[in-house]
Amino acid sequence: MKMHKINIMIVFVSLIYLYNAEAALQVTAFSCNSQTGTVTVDNLASLTCQATVNNPDQSTATLNSVVLYPSGNWLESSSYTGSGFDTSISAGASTVASFTGLTPNVAGLNAFDNINLDGVIDTFVVDTTMNIIDIKSIIVTPSVGSGDQNTEFDLQASVTGGGDNDDSTIVVDLGNCGLKTGESATIDSGAIANNAQVSHTWKIIMGDNHCTYTVTATGFVGATTTSDSASGTVTNNNPVTTTTTAGSSSGGAGGGGGGGSASGEAKPAEDTGFDIDFSSEGVGELVTKALQGQVLSLSFDGATKHSVTIAEVREDSVTLIIESTPKTIVVKLGETINVDLNDDGLNDMSVTLLGVLGQSANLKFTKIEEGAKVLAQEETKARLEREGLVTTTLSPVLSGEKGGLGWMIFGVIFVLVIAGLGLWMKHRHENGRRGEWERRRNP
Repeated sequence: MKMHKINIMIVFVSLIYLYNAEAALQVTAFSCNSQTGTVTVDNLASLTCQATVNNPDQSTATLNSVVLYPSGNWLESSSYTGSGFDTSISAGASTVASFTGLTPNVAGLNAFDNINLDGVIDTFVVDTTMNIIDIKSIIVTPSVGSGDQNTEFDLQASVTGGGDNDDSTIVVDLGNCGLKTGESATIDSGAIANNAQVSHTWKIIMGDNHCTYTVTATGFVGATTTSDSASGTVTNNNPVTTTTTAGSSSGGAGGGGGGGSASGEAKPAEDTGFDIDFSSEGVGELVTKALQGQVLSLSFDGATKHSVTIAEVREDSVTLIIESTPKTIVVKLGETINVDLNDDGLNDMSVTLLGVLGQSANLKFTKIEEGAKVLAQEETKARLEREGLVTTTLSPVLSGEKGGLGWMIFGVIFVLVIAGLGLWMKHRHENGRRGEWERRRNP
Protein backbone atom coordinates (compact mmCIF):
# COMPACT_ATOMS: atom_id res chain seq x y z
CA MET A 1 0.00 0.00 0.00
CA LYS A 2 2.86 2.31 0.85
CA MET A 3 4.62 1.53 -2.42
CA HIS A 4 1.38 2.30 -4.31
CA LYS A 5 1.17 5.71 -2.68
CA ILE A 6 4.78 6.42 -3.61
CA ASN A 7 4.11 5.57 -7.30
CA ILE A 8 1.10 7.87 -7.37
CA MET A 9 3.19 10.68 -5.88
CA ILE A 10 5.91 10.20 -8.51
CA VAL A 11 3.38 10.37 -11.35
CA PHE A 12 1.78 13.49 -9.85
CA VAL A 13 5.12 15.25 -9.46
CA SER A 14 6.09 14.31 -13.04
CA LEU A 15 2.86 15.80 -14.42
CA ILE A 16 3.44 19.01 -12.49
CA TYR A 17 6.98 19.18 -13.89
CA LEU A 18 5.84 18.63 -17.46
CA TYR A 19 3.09 21.23 -17.07
CA ASN A 20 5.52 23.75 -15.70
CA ALA A 21 7.98 23.01 -18.51
CA GLU A 22 5.27 23.76 -21.13
CA ALA A 23 3.88 26.69 -19.22
CA ALA A 24 7.31 28.25 -18.93
CA LEU A 25 7.54 28.88 -22.71
CA GLN A 26 6.12 32.27 -23.62
CA VAL A 27 5.81 34.63 -26.57
CA THR A 28 7.91 37.73 -25.95
CA ALA A 29 7.65 39.48 -29.36
CA PHE A 30 5.27 39.49 -32.32
CA SER A 31 5.35 41.37 -35.66
CA CYS A 32 3.77 41.24 -39.10
CA ASN A 33 5.54 42.61 -42.19
CA SER A 34 8.18 43.93 -39.74
CA GLN A 35 5.55 46.13 -38.04
CA THR A 36 4.51 45.96 -34.38
CA GLY A 37 1.63 47.45 -32.44
CA THR A 38 -0.65 48.66 -35.24
CA VAL A 39 0.11 46.84 -38.49
CA THR A 40 -1.24 48.32 -41.75
CA VAL A 41 -1.66 46.22 -44.87
CA ASP A 42 -3.67 46.47 -48.08
CA ASN A 43 -6.62 44.13 -48.25
CA LEU A 44 -5.84 40.88 -50.14
CA ALA A 45 -2.09 41.54 -49.81
CA SER A 46 -0.09 38.68 -48.31
CA LEU A 47 1.24 38.93 -44.74
CA THR A 48 4.21 37.31 -43.05
CA CYS A 49 4.23 37.26 -39.23
CA GLN A 50 6.87 36.18 -36.69
CA ALA A 51 6.60 35.21 -33.05
CA THR A 52 9.56 35.03 -30.68
CA VAL A 53 9.19 32.19 -28.12
CA ASN A 54 11.36 32.37 -25.00
CA ASN A 55 12.21 29.74 -22.37
CA PRO A 56 12.62 31.59 -19.03
CA ASP A 57 12.99 28.32 -17.09
CA GLN A 58 16.26 26.95 -15.72
CA SER A 59 16.08 23.77 -17.75
CA THR A 60 15.75 22.88 -21.44
CA ALA A 61 12.22 22.88 -22.86
CA THR A 62 10.80 21.22 -25.94
CA LEU A 63 8.50 22.85 -28.50
CA ASN A 64 6.73 20.77 -31.12
CA SER A 65 4.02 23.03 -32.56
CA VAL A 66 3.22 26.74 -32.76
CA VAL A 67 -0.19 27.70 -34.15
CA LEU A 68 -1.53 31.26 -34.70
CA TYR A 69 -5.28 31.92 -34.47
CA PRO A 70 -7.00 35.09 -35.76
CA SER A 71 -9.90 36.70 -33.91
CA GLY A 72 -12.87 36.42 -36.25
CA ASN A 73 -12.89 35.60 -39.96
CA TRP A 74 -10.82 38.40 -41.47
CA LEU A 75 -8.16 35.99 -42.82
CA GLU A 76 -8.62 33.36 -45.53
CA SER A 77 -7.77 30.57 -43.08
CA SER A 78 -8.88 30.00 -39.47
CA SER A 79 -5.36 29.07 -38.27
CA TYR A 80 -1.73 29.18 -39.42
CA THR A 81 1.03 26.76 -38.39
CA GLY A 82 4.44 28.22 -37.63
CA SER A 83 7.70 26.94 -39.03
CA GLY A 84 11.44 27.45 -38.68
CA PHE A 85 11.59 27.32 -34.86
CA ASP A 86 13.86 25.19 -32.67
CA THR A 87 12.19 22.19 -31.06
CA SER A 88 14.64 22.17 -28.15
CA ILE A 89 15.11 25.47 -26.36
CA SER A 90 17.78 25.74 -23.68
CA ALA A 91 17.25 27.69 -20.43
CA GLY A 92 16.92 31.43 -21.11
CA ALA A 93 17.10 30.99 -24.92
CA SER A 94 14.57 32.02 -27.58
CA THR A 95 13.48 30.78 -30.98
CA VAL A 96 11.44 32.39 -33.77
CA ALA A 97 8.40 30.82 -35.43
CA SER A 98 7.32 32.24 -38.83
CA PHE A 99 3.80 32.30 -40.26
CA THR A 100 3.52 32.83 -44.03
CA GLY A 101 0.73 33.17 -46.55
CA LEU A 102 -1.66 35.12 -44.31
CA THR A 103 -4.08 36.92 -46.65
CA PRO A 104 -6.69 39.30 -45.24
CA ASN A 105 -10.00 39.45 -47.07
CA VAL A 106 -12.03 41.73 -44.80
CA ALA A 107 -11.06 45.38 -44.50
CA GLY A 108 -11.22 47.10 -41.12
CA LEU A 109 -9.55 47.00 -37.71
CA ASN A 110 -8.87 43.36 -36.84
CA ALA A 111 -6.83 41.31 -34.34
CA PHE A 112 -5.37 37.90 -33.44
CA ASP A 113 -6.79 35.71 -30.67
CA ASN A 114 -3.82 33.66 -29.45
CA ILE A 115 -0.76 31.58 -30.19
CA ASN A 116 -0.93 27.96 -29.13
CA LEU A 117 2.39 26.47 -27.91
CA ASP A 118 2.05 22.67 -27.76
CA GLY A 119 -1.52 23.08 -26.52
CA VAL A 120 -0.79 25.95 -24.15
CA ILE A 121 -2.48 29.25 -25.04
CA ASP A 122 -0.41 32.43 -25.08
CA THR A 123 -2.31 35.71 -25.61
CA PHE A 124 0.63 38.05 -26.26
CA VAL A 125 -0.63 38.66 -29.84
CA VAL A 126 -3.89 40.32 -28.74
CA ASP A 127 -1.96 43.58 -28.32
CA THR A 128 -1.42 43.75 -32.11
CA THR A 129 -4.03 45.70 -34.11
CA MET A 130 -4.35 44.80 -37.80
CA ASN A 131 -5.42 47.85 -39.85
CA ILE A 132 -6.56 46.28 -43.12
CA ILE A 133 -7.07 49.22 -45.49
CA ASP A 134 -9.15 49.18 -48.66
CA ILE A 135 -11.27 51.31 -50.95
CA LYS A 136 -14.42 49.37 -50.23
CA SER A 137 -16.42 51.06 -52.95
CA ILE A 138 -16.19 53.88 -55.49
CA ILE A 139 -19.40 54.99 -57.17
CA VAL A 140 -19.21 57.52 -60.04
CA THR A 141 -22.45 59.18 -61.12
CA PRO A 142 -22.79 61.62 -64.07
CA SER A 143 -25.71 64.03 -63.91
CA VAL A 144 -26.67 63.19 -67.53
CA GLY A 145 -26.58 60.08 -69.67
CA SER A 146 -25.99 61.97 -72.92
CA GLY A 147 -25.47 65.48 -74.22
CA ASP A 148 -24.38 67.67 -77.11
CA GLN A 149 -20.92 69.09 -77.67
CA ASN A 150 -20.04 71.82 -75.11
CA THR A 151 -22.81 70.66 -72.75
CA GLU A 152 -21.82 71.08 -69.08
CA PHE A 153 -22.63 68.30 -66.64
CA ASP A 154 -21.62 67.11 -63.15
CA LEU A 155 -19.56 64.02 -62.39
CA GLN A 156 -19.74 62.91 -58.76
CA ALA A 157 -17.50 60.32 -57.11
CA SER A 158 -18.41 58.78 -53.73
CA VAL A 159 -15.69 56.75 -51.99
CA THR A 160 -16.09 54.44 -48.98
CA GLY A 161 -12.93 53.50 -47.08
CA GLY A 162 -12.03 50.31 -45.26
CA GLY A 163 -9.67 50.41 -42.28
CA ASP A 164 -8.28 53.75 -41.15
CA ASN A 165 -6.68 55.66 -44.06
CA ASP A 166 -4.55 58.60 -42.90
CA ASP A 167 -4.98 60.40 -46.23
CA SER A 168 -6.60 59.85 -49.62
CA THR A 169 -6.83 61.27 -53.16
CA ILE A 170 -9.48 61.08 -55.87
CA VAL A 171 -8.30 61.52 -59.48
CA VAL A 172 -10.39 61.79 -62.66
CA ASP A 173 -9.08 60.92 -66.14
CA LEU A 174 -11.20 62.08 -69.11
CA GLY A 175 -11.44 61.29 -72.82
CA ASN A 176 -13.26 63.48 -75.40
CA CYS A 177 -14.38 65.89 -72.67
CA GLY A 178 -12.66 68.25 -70.30
CA LEU A 179 -12.79 69.89 -66.90
CA LYS A 180 -14.46 73.27 -66.62
CA THR A 181 -12.02 76.13 -66.07
CA GLY A 182 -10.92 76.20 -62.45
CA GLU A 183 -11.50 72.49 -61.83
CA SER A 184 -8.64 70.20 -60.74
CA ALA A 185 -8.33 66.58 -61.80
CA THR A 186 -6.65 65.51 -58.51
CA ILE A 187 -8.47 66.09 -55.22
CA ASP A 188 -6.96 65.59 -51.74
CA SER A 189 -9.90 64.09 -49.87
CA GLY A 190 -8.13 63.70 -46.50
CA ALA A 191 -8.33 60.88 -43.98
CA ILE A 192 -11.02 58.23 -44.35
CA ALA A 193 -11.93 56.31 -41.20
CA ASN A 194 -13.13 52.74 -41.38
CA ASN A 195 -16.46 52.60 -43.27
CA ALA A 196 -16.53 56.40 -43.64
CA GLN A 197 -17.29 58.09 -46.97
CA VAL A 198 -15.86 61.06 -48.87
CA SER A 199 -17.05 62.52 -52.17
CA HIS A 200 -16.25 65.12 -54.81
CA THR A 201 -18.07 66.60 -57.82
CA TRP A 202 -16.40 67.91 -60.98
CA LYS A 203 -17.86 70.17 -63.67
CA ILE A 204 -17.31 68.54 -67.09
CA ILE A 205 -17.61 70.00 -70.62
CA MET A 206 -18.67 67.52 -73.34
CA GLY A 207 -16.28 67.24 -76.29
CA ASP A 208 -16.96 66.28 -79.91
CA ASN A 209 -17.29 62.56 -79.20
CA HIS A 210 -18.48 60.22 -76.44
CA CYS A 211 -17.05 61.32 -73.07
CA THR A 212 -15.20 58.53 -71.25
CA TYR A 213 -14.10 58.84 -67.63
CA THR A 214 -12.12 56.84 -65.07
CA VAL A 215 -12.03 57.88 -61.42
CA THR A 216 -9.33 56.39 -59.14
CA ALA A 217 -9.40 56.66 -55.35
CA THR A 218 -6.25 55.92 -53.31
CA GLY A 219 -5.83 55.63 -49.55
CA PHE A 220 -2.50 56.12 -47.75
CA VAL A 221 -1.06 54.97 -44.43
CA GLY A 222 2.65 55.67 -44.43
CA ALA A 223 4.18 53.76 -47.33
CA THR A 224 1.15 51.42 -47.59
CA THR A 225 -1.44 52.32 -50.23
CA THR A 226 -4.71 50.92 -51.49
CA SER A 227 -6.67 51.99 -54.58
CA ASP A 228 -9.64 51.21 -56.79
CA SER A 229 -11.16 52.67 -59.97
CA ALA A 230 -14.51 53.04 -61.71
CA SER A 231 -15.12 53.93 -65.37
CA GLY A 232 -18.03 54.93 -67.55
CA THR A 233 -19.23 56.87 -70.58
CA VAL A 234 -21.53 59.80 -71.25
CA THR A 235 -22.84 59.51 -74.82
CA ASN A 236 -22.44 62.37 -77.30
CA ASN A 237 -25.71 62.90 -79.17
CA ASN A 238 -23.85 63.87 -82.37
CA PRO A 239 -20.36 62.34 -82.23
CA VAL A 240 -17.83 63.61 -84.77
CA THR A 241 -15.47 61.11 -86.40
CA THR A 242 -12.00 62.50 -87.04
CA THR A 243 -9.82 61.75 -90.07
CA THR A 244 -6.17 62.34 -90.79
CA THR A 245 -4.56 63.33 -94.09
CA ALA A 246 -1.21 61.75 -93.34
CA GLY A 247 -1.14 59.64 -96.52
CA SER A 248 -1.89 55.99 -97.00
CA SER A 249 0.08 53.02 -95.81
CA SER A 250 1.97 50.66 -98.06
CA GLY A 251 0.72 47.75 -95.98
CA GLY A 252 3.30 45.72 -94.09
CA ALA A 253 2.75 42.35 -92.46
CA GLY A 254 -0.05 42.05 -89.93
CA GLY A 255 0.55 41.71 -86.21
CA GLY A 256 3.21 44.38 -85.89
CA GLY A 257 3.34 47.31 -83.51
CA GLY A 258 1.61 50.58 -84.08
CA GLY A 259 0.83 52.28 -80.78
CA GLY A 260 0.52 56.03 -80.39
CA SER A 261 -1.71 58.49 -82.14
CA ALA A 262 -2.06 58.84 -85.89
CA SER A 263 0.18 61.35 -87.62
CA GLY A 264 -1.16 64.29 -89.53
CA GLU A 265 -3.63 67.00 -88.62
CA ALA A 266 -7.06 65.80 -87.54
CA LYS A 267 -10.13 67.31 -89.16
CA PRO A 268 -13.86 66.54 -89.10
CA ALA A 269 -14.89 63.94 -91.63
CA GLU A 270 -16.92 65.12 -94.59
CA ASP A 271 -20.58 64.16 -94.47
CA THR A 272 -20.43 61.34 -97.00
CA GLY A 273 -22.80 59.06 -95.14
CA PHE A 274 -19.93 56.77 -94.05
CA ASP A 275 -18.00 56.79 -90.77
CA ILE A 276 -14.90 55.62 -92.65
CA ASP A 277 -14.72 56.76 -96.31
CA PHE A 278 -11.49 55.83 -98.07
CA SER A 279 -12.81 57.12 -101.41
CA SER A 280 -12.26 60.74 -100.32
CA GLU A 281 -9.15 62.25 -101.84
CA GLY A 282 -6.16 62.39 -99.49
CA VAL A 283 -7.73 60.26 -96.75
CA GLY A 284 -5.33 57.45 -95.92
CA GLU A 285 -5.96 57.09 -92.20
CA LEU A 286 -8.84 57.58 -89.81
CA VAL A 287 -8.72 57.59 -85.99
CA THR A 288 -11.96 57.17 -84.07
CA LYS A 289 -13.19 56.18 -80.63
CA ALA A 290 -16.00 53.63 -80.66
CA LEU A 291 -18.04 52.03 -77.90
CA GLN A 292 -18.70 48.32 -77.46
CA GLY A 293 -21.71 47.42 -79.60
CA GLN A 294 -21.28 50.40 -81.94
CA VAL A 295 -21.38 49.77 -85.72
CA LEU A 296 -19.23 51.91 -88.04
CA SER A 297 -19.95 52.20 -91.78
CA LEU A 298 -17.04 51.78 -94.21
CA SER A 299 -16.63 52.44 -97.95
CA PHE A 300 -13.81 52.27 -100.48
CA ASP A 301 -15.65 53.57 -103.56
CA GLY A 302 -17.90 56.14 -101.89
CA ALA A 303 -21.05 54.12 -102.58
CA THR A 304 -20.65 50.48 -101.51
CA LYS A 305 -21.16 50.03 -97.79
CA HIS A 306 -19.28 47.70 -95.44
CA SER A 307 -19.66 47.63 -91.65
CA VAL A 308 -17.30 47.34 -88.69
CA THR A 309 -18.99 46.13 -85.49
CA ILE A 310 -17.23 46.70 -82.16
CA ALA A 311 -18.21 43.31 -80.79
CA GLU A 312 -16.23 43.36 -77.54
CA VAL A 313 -13.89 45.79 -75.78
CA ARG A 314 -11.58 44.27 -73.20
CA GLU A 315 -8.81 45.70 -71.04
CA ASP A 316 -6.10 44.97 -73.60
CA SER A 317 -7.90 44.00 -76.82
CA VAL A 318 -10.91 44.59 -79.03
CA THR A 319 -12.93 42.14 -81.15
CA LEU A 320 -14.21 43.47 -84.49
CA ILE A 321 -16.61 41.95 -87.03
CA ILE A 322 -15.94 43.36 -90.51
CA GLU A 323 -18.43 42.63 -93.29
CA SER A 324 -20.14 42.41 -96.04
CA THR A 325 -18.49 38.94 -95.87
CA PRO A 326 -18.12 38.59 -92.07
CA LYS A 327 -14.54 38.51 -90.81
CA THR A 328 -13.86 38.44 -87.06
CA ILE A 329 -10.52 39.81 -85.88
CA VAL A 330 -9.06 40.37 -82.41
CA VAL A 331 -6.67 43.32 -82.16
CA LYS A 332 -4.49 43.59 -79.06
CA LEU A 333 -3.37 46.88 -77.55
CA GLY A 334 -0.68 48.45 -79.75
CA GLU A 335 -1.13 45.77 -82.43
CA THR A 336 -1.87 46.27 -86.15
CA ILE A 337 -3.90 43.69 -88.09
CA ASN A 338 -4.28 43.71 -91.92
CA VAL A 339 -7.66 42.88 -93.50
CA ASP A 340 -8.48 41.51 -96.98
CA LEU A 341 -12.18 42.29 -97.42
CA ASN A 342 -12.72 40.65 -100.83
CA ASP A 343 -10.37 37.67 -100.38
CA ASP A 344 -8.32 38.48 -103.48
CA GLY A 345 -4.98 38.06 -101.71
CA LEU A 346 -4.45 41.81 -101.37
CA ASN A 347 -4.86 43.53 -98.01
CA ASP A 348 -7.25 46.47 -98.31
CA MET A 349 -6.78 48.14 -94.91
CA SER A 350 -5.23 47.70 -91.47
CA VAL A 351 -6.67 48.22 -87.97
CA THR A 352 -4.58 49.39 -84.99
CA LEU A 353 -5.78 49.47 -81.37
CA LEU A 354 -4.32 52.68 -79.91
CA GLY A 355 -5.97 52.54 -76.50
CA VAL A 356 -8.84 51.31 -74.33
CA LEU A 357 -10.78 53.23 -71.71
CA GLY A 358 -13.68 51.41 -70.11
CA GLN A 359 -15.87 50.15 -72.97
CA SER A 360 -14.42 52.64 -75.45
CA ALA A 361 -11.72 51.64 -77.96
CA ASN A 362 -9.46 54.13 -79.74
CA LEU A 363 -8.95 52.66 -83.22
CA LYS A 364 -6.90 53.67 -86.26
CA PHE A 365 -8.04 52.48 -89.72
CA THR A 366 -5.41 52.76 -92.48
CA LYS A 367 -6.02 52.28 -96.21
CA ILE A 368 -3.57 49.95 -97.94
CA GLU A 369 -3.34 51.54 -101.37
CA GLU A 370 -2.90 48.61 -103.77
CA GLY A 371 -5.64 46.38 -102.38
CA ALA A 372 -8.01 49.30 -101.72
CA LYS A 373 -7.69 50.51 -105.32
CA VAL A 374 -8.54 47.09 -106.78
CA LEU A 375 -11.44 46.67 -104.34
CA ALA A 376 -12.87 50.10 -105.25
CA GLN A 377 -12.66 49.28 -108.99
CA GLU A 378 -14.43 45.95 -108.49
CA GLU A 379 -17.18 47.54 -106.44
CA THR A 380 -17.65 50.42 -108.90
CA LYS A 381 -17.89 48.03 -111.84
CA ALA A 382 -20.35 45.77 -110.02
CA ARG A 383 -22.49 48.74 -109.06
CA LEU A 384 -22.57 50.11 -112.62
CA GLU A 385 -23.50 46.70 -113.96
CA ARG A 386 -26.37 46.47 -111.47
CA GLU A 387 -27.56 49.92 -112.56
CA GLY A 388 -27.35 48.92 -116.27
CA LEU A 389 -24.73 51.56 -117.08
CA VAL A 390 -22.07 48.99 -118.02
CA THR A 391 -22.68 45.51 -119.40
CA THR A 392 -20.43 42.52 -119.08
CA THR A 393 -20.47 42.01 -122.91
CA LEU A 394 -18.28 45.06 -123.47
CA SER A 395 -14.69 44.32 -124.30
CA PRO A 396 -12.11 44.92 -121.59
CA VAL A 397 -10.86 47.93 -123.52
CA LEU A 398 -14.32 49.53 -123.45
CA SER A 399 -15.39 48.54 -119.93
CA GLY A 400 -12.14 48.92 -118.03
CA GLU A 401 -10.75 51.94 -116.25
CA LYS A 402 -9.46 53.23 -119.62
CA GLY A 403 -12.94 53.16 -121.17
CA GLY A 404 -12.61 56.73 -122.49
CA LEU A 405 -9.58 55.83 -124.59
CA GLY A 406 -11.32 52.65 -125.78
CA TRP A 407 -14.32 54.58 -127.02
CA MET A 408 -12.02 57.05 -128.80
CA ILE A 409 -10.23 54.20 -130.62
CA PHE A 410 -13.60 52.69 -131.50
CA GLY A 411 -14.73 56.04 -132.92
CA VAL A 412 -11.61 56.44 -135.06
CA ILE A 413 -12.01 52.93 -136.46
CA PHE A 414 -15.67 53.60 -137.20
CA VAL A 415 -14.84 56.84 -139.12
CA LEU A 416 -12.12 55.08 -141.11
CA VAL A 417 -14.47 52.27 -142.07
CA ILE A 418 -17.15 54.72 -143.22
CA ALA A 419 -14.58 56.75 -145.16
CA GLY A 420 -13.19 53.61 -146.80
CA LEU A 421 -16.66 52.44 -147.75
CA GLY A 422 -17.39 55.82 -149.32
CA LEU A 423 -14.20 55.76 -151.38
CA TRP A 424 -14.95 52.21 -152.54
CA MET A 425 -18.47 53.16 -153.68
CA LYS A 426 -17.16 56.28 -155.41
CA HIS A 427 -14.49 54.26 -157.21
CA ARG A 428 -17.06 51.67 -158.26
CA HIS A 429 -19.38 54.38 -159.58
CA GLU A 430 -16.60 55.99 -161.62
CA ASN A 431 -15.61 52.63 -163.12
CA GLY A 432 -19.22 52.01 -164.16
CA ARG A 433 -19.45 55.35 -165.93
CA ARG A 434 -16.13 54.75 -167.67
CA GLY A 435 -17.35 51.34 -168.96
CA GLU A 436 -20.56 52.87 -170.25
CA TRP A 437 -18.60 55.55 -172.14
CA GLU A 438 -16.35 52.87 -173.71
CA ARG A 439 -19.38 50.89 -174.95
CA ARG A 440 -20.89 53.94 -176.57
CA ARG A 441 -17.59 54.85 -178.18
CA ASN A 442 -17.07 51.43 -179.66
CA PRO A 443 -20.52 50.08 -180.60
